[in-house]
Amino acid sequence: MVAITNSFGSSKKQTVYSYQGLFDLSRSSSDERYAIYPIDGLDKLLPIKKDGHHVIPFVPLDPQQSSEKWTLELTVTKRETVAVGRCKYEVFRIREETKRGGERVELWSALYSPDLHATLAKIYDEGTSEEAIVSYDYIQSLSR
Repeated sequence: MVAITNSFGSSKKQTVYSYQGLFDLSRSSSDERYAIYPIDGLDKLLPIKKDGHHVIPFVPLDPQQSSEKWTLELTVTKRETVAVGRCKYEVFRIREETKRGGERVELWSALYSPDLHATLAKIYDEGTSEEAIVSYDYIQSLSR
């Protein structure tokens, strides 16, 4: 479990707990609450390998959505180098597709650093004219 505190622009501070920094298990801020419980599939997920594909069934911890079948599909598409500030990191580009009842709910790609156990950027609408990249300007350790 990796804990991350972030904020984007003028948004409120958000606390995220993620599985090895790869996908969110829970997110919370003053105006958002999100949590999932993975049922299976975590034991074969790590270490990340190029061309890897994993299907993780999960239950949203929301009574109005928990009766449906949900999955998170992770497909490793390539390795690349990404800069955050003055530092460069080797990352995997991982396509993350969330499905509810077999229908796509969300699709984006993560630039994931296994060394940092962190997703350094998210790419939405990849390969289209609407493509948007949300990345960190800098990374620092949280004080304990």
